[in-house]
Amino acid sequence: MNSSMLKKVIHTFFCVGFLCGLITAEEDTTTANKEKPDSMATLDKMVVTATRTKRLMSQTPASVSVISQEEIEMSPAKNIDDLLMSKTGVQVKRVAGMGEGIPSDIIIRGIPMSFGSSRTLIMVDGIPTNASGTPFLILNEIPLEAIKSIEIVRGPFSSLYGANAFGGAVHVLTRKGYGKPGFEGYFETSYPFTVLNKYAVNERSIRTSLKESGKETYWNIGGVSSGGNEKAHYLVSAGYRTVGNYLMKDYAISKGPYETTRLKNQNYDYRDIRFFGKCGMALGEKGELELHTRFFDSDLGHGKTRQIVPDSSDRVIKGTKFVVGPVVKFALNENINIQGKAYYRTLVGEFWNEEPFGDIYVPGYWKSQQHDWQVESQGIFKIGKAQVITSGIEYLGNFIHFGGKTNTITDSVIPGSDSTDEMITNVAIYLQDEISLFNRLNIVPGLRWDYHSDFGSALSPKIGISYKILDWLRIRNSVGRAFRAPTLSELYMPDLAINADFVLMPNPDLTPEYIWAVDGAVEVMPIPTLKSQIGLFYNDMKDLIGQGPDISNFPNVGVTHFNISDAWSKGIEFEIEWQAIGWLFIYANLVLQKSYDEYANKVIFDIFKRDDYEEASLDYVPRVTSDFGMRLNKDFGTILINATINETFVGERNFLDLTSVVIDPDKPWETIQIIDDVVYVLPNQMPLDPYWRTDIGLKLTYKSFLSFALNIQNLFNAEFEESGGNLAPGRFASIKVGCKF
Repeated sequence: MNSSMLKKVIHTFFCVGFLCGLITAEEDTTTANKEKPDSMATLDKMVVTATRTKRLMSQTPASVSVISQEEIEMSPAKNIDDLLMSKTGVQVKRVAGMGEGIPSDIIIRGIPMSFGSSRTLIMVDGIPTNASGTPFLILNEIPLEAIKSIEIVRGPFSSLYGANAFGGAVHVLTRKGYGKPGFEGYFETSYPFTVLNKYAVNERSIRTSLKESGKETYWNIGGVSSGGNEKAHYLVSAGYRTVGNYLMKDYAISKGPYETTRLKNQNYDYRDIRFFGKCGMALGEKGELELHTRFFDSDLGHGKTRQIVPDSSDRVIKGTKFVVGPVVKFALNENINIQGKAYYRTLVGEFWNEEPFGDIYVPGYWKSQQHDWQVESQGIFKIGKAQVITSGIEYLGNFIHFGGKTNTITDSVIPGSDSTDEMITNVAIYLQDEISLFNRLNIVPGLRWDYHSDFGSALSPKIGISYKILDWLRIRNSVGRAFRAPTLSELYMPDLAINADFVLMPNPDLTPEYIWAVDGAVEVMPIPTLKSQIGLFYNDMKDLIGQGPDISNFPNVGVTHFNISDAWSKGIEFEIEWQAIGWLFIYANLVLQKSYDEYANKVIFDIFKRDDYEEASLDYVPRVTSDFGMRLNKDFGTILINATINETFVGERNFLDLTSVVIDPDKPWETIQIIDDVVYVLPNQMPLDPYWRTDIGLKLTYKSFLSFALNIQNLFNAEFEESGGNLAPGRFASIKVGCKF
């Protein structure tokens, strides 16, 4: 262990000791814990995502993690992805920190992202959020204050959810209004800490620090109103956020083929507006109607153009999303429940960047707009006390308009940049049977059939088994197949210049990718307040859609999508959760995993015979990840103290850097080989250093009415890249004040 790592460990345990010192040794269970069904004292939580029916985690033959409302309220998280990154087997890969608009992703169990689409399904109250036509995953559109819990299912789940659940599913469940109408408001800012940084670190005067800090400060304001009873309920949440420097650094970085340089921090600002609402009413004694609606609008600055001279222009991404849909539920009797739901979604993306125009680059503008319609019906049938059958049918229609790229100087379409309209439909039927035998054995087989308008049909079977050997000892296993069809952006989106070195091209010849996955775990729960488990997983991926160099315009090199790779990932997961005493919760996890990219290794070792290269793993998949944390919840009469600390470690990762492929026109054979009319380009492997990240939060609540919180992400200002060439945010400290009426 080197000295810097040792210092971080010492700092972490110092903070843990400080937080523990805030709490007296008197053991007590808070009023909040008694009242909330999702208290952190309840380790065996109820989940719905793994089977679409309510089941205890211990009875579910799948690997599931749950983030409770209490954990969300205590966390220093700003976004949903902040909450996910500390969970077992989950890794977050971002490009723009807390900002939305640049492709980011969630990697589960070593299953990487595709640049054109996420391989993890993200749902809010059962409605997918994945932008099925563009390469952008809008993950953080729901304010945390509206969320009741988040369920994470690790491993492929096309048997219930179709193509996007290739690597797993994340299900955000929002709160339901109940009781007298009330309002919760909050205000959050980093201004005091931004001023302090300007003054102490950058050595500016107090006057200059006060004046300049307002431009870079994080501001967040919003509120939630809810209420209801058995006949009707509502919840409305809205928020506005802005930050002038989401990097929380004075510089960005630029990676070239041979060196990494620091850039002046320009145009790294972000703004978003978020709205979420749902309302419901009873339909007689057996039915309920709910209406869900969401609106999200963001504006992201992503640096300056590089090739436009003499004056560069801002690179900007804007996105607007609107979702609306009804849900109807009926309990015909105690054994039959049916529901129907539908939604409409529209997403507009705009991109200001530089575009090639002959031998020069000009400021360019590009726009896309998509429309999604989905209709679903589902029935749940209980047969006696030992069997539950779930069946359903879905229809999805996705239409997208890719606009032509425009020269913003002349307001004319750039020659060769044509617009296009594309559409796909998908129909699916699924069936699942939950069988319980002897109150110890649960068997859950499932099968889904999808018919895609471009690629035909796909079958996704899955079977899971859980067995209670003893009251404190359980085992579970599952095996299943999943698929992902290429998205409209991967197939048909016109060439998109991300920057001068990275022009993304479509490939209409793509075919679906498939995965077979096996996992198993042993869970030990000797007492109700202590749970530990160890699990194994293996994923075998075929026809994986990846990105590779395109030399059709040689010597210029572009990047396009290919069904280029068979691959696998495997690993072992360790987890422990311990409610040490009524007010102290401790958790830890460790994941050891390995991945293998068959195509990349074939090119490196068999075709180019490069023994000086290391074995290629899948992009951004680390060998080791680990998390350790504590949450404290202590009531001192009228004052409730919440505190949390989380330490995350992510090991070294590699990725194939397609922007730094250099082909020497005089010696092209050193990086290009053509065998049987197939072009192979030597990939450039780039390592990313391991990192530690520490997050802490402290919250004081007075009479459940007024709250004050101090939140710090990346406490020790670690410098690292979550994705190649993009710095993760530095130290991010804020204060948050909230009130309830």
